[in-house]
Amino acid sequence: MQSRPQIPHEPPMHWLDAATLSDDGLTATASRTIHSDHPFTRDGQLLRSALIELMAQTAAAGSSMNASRQKKKVRKGVLAAIRDFHVTAAAPVGSTIHLTATHEKSLGSLSMARLEARINDQLIASARMTFHLDIE
Repeated sequence: MQSRPQIPHEPPMHWLDAATLSDDGLTATASRTIHSDHPFTRDGQLLRSALIELMAQTAAAGSSMNASRQKKKVRKGVLAAIRDFHVTAAAPVGSTIHLTATHEKSLGSLSMARLEARINDQLIASARMTFHLDIE
């Protein structure tokens, strides 16, 4: 696993503990253990809205790693849209969230991905996201 994935955030907004990219460059996987001092925990749980950021950071890490493989760089990435966002279970403090971002298609500078968050084998959230990527 790559430690401290390359995404355009610094602590306290750099939330991924580790990330990898599949051999075909289509699926990024990442993980994050939720600690009690995480800035988006309340009442012993990660806020549901914070799952959006974890998913987006997973996709960003995947895009960065994929661009690097091609000797390119993501200069800027912006979350443009979220569709079909569902949260099905809580993420309690102490749990490790495992995330996947699977590239579905690209249209020019727009990239679409399917994202999932799991604790152990339980799906806790899913979404489809569209990103605008400026790659050099």
